[in-house]
Amino acid sequence: MKKTRIVVDQALDIPEHIVERYGIKVINLNVTFADELANDISNKEFYEKMKLSPVLPKTSCPSPDAFIEEYKRGDMDIIVITLSDALSGTYGSATLAREMYMTESPEKKVTIIDSTNGSIGSALLVIKIAKLVEEGKDLDSIMKYANKAVTELIHYGTLETIENAVKGGRISKTKGFVVNALNLKPIVKIENTVFVVDKGRGTRNSLKKMVELVENDILKYNKKVTILAIAHSNDPEKAEIVKSMMIEKHDFEEIVIGEIGPIIGTYTAEGAVLLSVI
Repeated sequence: MKKTRIVVDQALDIPEHIVERYGIKVINLNVTFADELANDISNKEFYEKMKLSPVLPKTSCPSPDAFIEEYKRGDMDIIVITLSDALSGTYGSATLAREMYMTESPEKKVTIIDSTNGSIGSALLVIKIAKLVEEGKDLDSIMKYANKAVTELIHYGTLETIENAVKGGRISKTKGFVVNALNLKPIVKIENTVFVVDKGRGTRNSLKKMVELVENDILKYNKKVTILAIAHSNDPEKAEIVKSMMIEKHDFEEIVIGEIGPIIGTYTAEGAVLLSVI
């Protein structure tokens, strides 16, 4: 019998069948377009709406109250897994909520894990932890695994456009025009924060380079990877291309393909693909 529940934030982009399979509770973040809350629209509607917006939507982390309400539910211990603390205030919100809650209910264990990652990379960590919970592992064993796993997670992505970087004022319109004209696709590594590590000319080349970077890390760390996770922002065909590239090289026990939701999608824009293994 399970003794622990898992709580995550929306930015982890965990596919719905995984949420249902392991009974995971997802805490929503807020997304607004010009002060209009857009939490209830589909991912496809979100990307359409964002393309038409002259400015980026705004995202905000959950309040401590949202976590406290969840901590109070049931009598099982809780593991909370959040988006990287370097990318969002969600970890801090969950931690503050625990401090407030534990003064009233010290008998209940609430453990917060900073995934040091985001989207499908964090989701991959959640899947591994959920399997341990399902096996009946105790909290100490789970945390020992989690602390090691966050340092071994490999997560890269490629962006189809830097339009959102221009909208957000990170890149000038002139430079953005040049990059798009040259058909250059930024390739990023997600590890605590997001780093641009390379560029590919054209979609196919950028996907190939991303896979090569993942393979280099697998060799570097001498890892045996067992789960492949891919997420896309409204572009399932690219996800399938990346899947084909990866299964040529590895015999995965499990393959998870999901969508990049509004929180991470605000910054990746439409057409992005994220690739993670553990």
